[in-house]
Amino acid sequence: MKRVALIAIAAVAAWLLPYGLGGYAIHVADVAIIFAILAIGLGLTMGVAGQINLAQVAFFGVGAYTVAILTTEAGLGFWTASLLALATAVVFGVLVGIPALRMQSHYLGIVTLGLALAFTNWVTNAHIAGRAEGISDIPVPPMFGVDLSSGYLFYYVELIVFAIALAFALLVTRSPLGRRLRAMRDDDLAAGALGAEIPLLRMTAFVLSGLYGGLAGILYAGLIRFVAPESFNIANMFLLLAMVIIGGRASILGCVVGAVALSLVRRRCWTPRVTRSSATGSWWCSWWCSRPRGWRACPGRSGRCCAGGPAGRGPSSARSCRTTPCLRPARRTCWRSGA
Repeated sequence: MKRVALIAIAAVAAWLLPYGLGGYAIHVADVAIIFAILAIGLGLTMGVAGQINLAQVAFFGVGAYTVAILTTEAGLGFWTASLLALATAVVFGVLVGIPALRMQSHYLGIVTLGLALAFTNWVTNAHIAGRAEGISDIPVPPMFGVDLSSGYLFYYVELIVFAIALAFALLVTRSPLGRRLRAMRDDDLAAGALGAEIPLLRMTAFVLSGLYGGLAGILYAGLIRFVAPESFNIANMFLLLAMVIIGGRASILGCVVGAVALSLVRRRCWTPRVTRSSATGSWWCSWWCSRPRGWRACPGRSGRCCAGGPAGRGPSSARSCRTTPCLRPARRTCWRSGA
């Protein structure tokens, strides 16, 4: 009951937020929601499934550029182009996930980083992508006569999409699929020996990452109505990685908190660019030193293990493994017993 009350309060506060914000502040909130959706996708891949993915910003770019190209070059409507962009981002996620079938750890990180760099290089030099100048004049998304060129009204579209995306991610993590993904993250050999289809699970993780990246790219194209290579560079990839680490990559809600917090910190230190980068980096380092496991791993939580007791004690039951949160690096995941 307490959790339902907290969710209701948060929903009402988010819905009423634009009434107290100015034009620039609502733009910051719009961008923060987009990064929160990106962080959810990266959290599912890295935190839940344990797959190092440095190509999330490429999925983001695929969604945005597909919408931009189809609306400005092919003459399609915004929402029709959005559906095709979402499908394209998922396909791109499958292609990026193929290396995960053969390599893991930092090797996978290097490969995904290389694919992200390849995407940035392609959009910088491809004529169809507008080269370094980017693509402008993306049409305003139509919605029953509502003028979505206003950042205030577009905020509510983003908020609804974000709520659906967050609910779906939480559903995945609490489903049998989520338990298998966590089992693969903890020990893929043991999970495979117990019947988990490891190759399929790895591909599923990257498909989810592509889905959320494409969704964020669609919202970005509809909000800014302009796409350029600098919006999808490696600096933004590491910024997104910082958001997930700060919030706690094993927690979907933590990823959201990290994304919103770092977005606000960056916008608060808006001038000059060097000052903003220095302030953001200093805050990140100080946070990492005090909370190396993220926001969710506070001192009151870190001493509890998945067995339902203090760290260091053995597991007591399958049910306690399911119901008690665990933030230790190597934790038991009882997926086969249904826990």
